[in-house]
Amino acid sequence: MNEYVIDANVIFSAVIRQKEIYESLLEQCVFYTPDFALNEIQRYREVILKKTRQNPDRLRTFSIEFFRKVVILPDYVISNASLRNAVDLCADIDPKDTVYVALSVELQLPLLTTDKPLIAGLQAKSFDLIRPFDDLVR
Repeated sequence: MNEYVIDANVIFSAVIRQKEIYESLLEQCVFYTPDFALNEIQRYREVILKKTRQNPDRLRTFSIEFFRKVVILPDYVISNASLRNAVDLCADIDPKDTVYVALSVELQLPLLTTDKPLIAGLQAKSFDLIRPFDDLVR
């Protein structure tokens, strides 16, 4: 089974769109995310509810199934070395993404994201653990 770290952008997309592809990917892959992602999801809760075109019961059901299959890790599993590396990598791109990059470094797993500036910025620094989420979908 393939394993990946995902950021909040991927989670937002999954919860808002609720396409079958996400259900299929959850069967084929293991996804990890830091507990920080839950804070971001909660912060944008109203936006998510507004953007989804599903009824609240469908949203609730999908979200429960989605989060049953995503491994949420507390930030203390990330070593200081991985965190320092991620801080250096993300400082001039987007510091909010540091924890996702740090978890990717810690687990030595690719980070899947839809954040194009993050992808371009990390690739420019030869960080090879970053993948566009769309590449996995194809």
